[in-house]
Amino acid sequence: MEDRRQTLAILRSHVAKITHMPAAASARIPLGVEDLDETLAGGLAREGLHEVYADSLAELASATGFAAALASLTAGSRPILWIRQTYLDAETGWLHPSGLVDLGLDPSSIILVRVRDAKAAFKAGWEAARCRALGVVLIEPWSKKPTPQLSVSRRLVLAAQDSGVSIVTVMASPSVASAALTRWRVRPSPSRMLEARAPGAPSFEVSLLRNRSGVAEGTWRLEWDRDNKCFADRSAVRRTPLSRPVVSVPADGSAGDGSQIEWRKVG
Repeated sequence: MEDRRQTLAILRSHVAKITHMPAAASARIPLGVEDLDETLAGGLAREGLHEVYADSLAELASATGFAAALASLTAGSRPILWIRQTYLDAETGWLHPSGLVDLGLDPSSIILVRVRDAKAAFKAGWEAARCRALGVVLIEPWSKKPTPQLSVSRRLVLAAQDSGVSIVTVMASPSVASAALTRWRVRPSPSRMLEARAPGAPSFEVSLLRNRSGVAEGTWRLEWDRDNKCFADRSAVRRTPLSRPVVSVPADGSAGDGSQIEWRKVG
């Protein structure tokens, strides 16, 4: 009980420091790839919910890396609140500070929230998204059922629109009903080898499956430049059309009561 009180005291102290910061300006954030930014009507909308997912658990690390790059791009100098279900620690490993640095993130600017289930993750994400001083809320749940419920995603969107905070979700499977502005499927892609056979920059094969800013969809091979905080297009063929449209249907689930939440600072 005493440890929990100390944790809450530390959290309140940290929030008190950042809540006096001015809210982030409303904007679209260019990703750095001309035709992709045109498809997104100028870039990624800051005030919205963006969904990133992988087809399998083996590809989830790539999806997480892409989501972290988006967070680095949109957060600027503001804190990132990263909500992670504890089950993922056993399946994919812990977040590593040096790995975050390689993606252009400052570990000291990340507040890590660890929760026991997906319901608590989305509940904590909704509460955090109402804090105007945050740059990005990144939600990383784990669930065998599609998440979140449509009503939950709508609450997240409304919170993002009100506060100006970007919300990014990372999942091992797509939600079947969501109010997200964009949906991205991410697969690993070989990086370009540097001199002396050194590994190159992180590379992702990303498919834009949903885009509420327009009707265009496609697939790109993107390389992340952590120093300039932008993507470069390494696609052999740009804007590969999808074979069929994506249809949303209702899903079960709820936001839950947000219990069993553990807060900690990364770095």
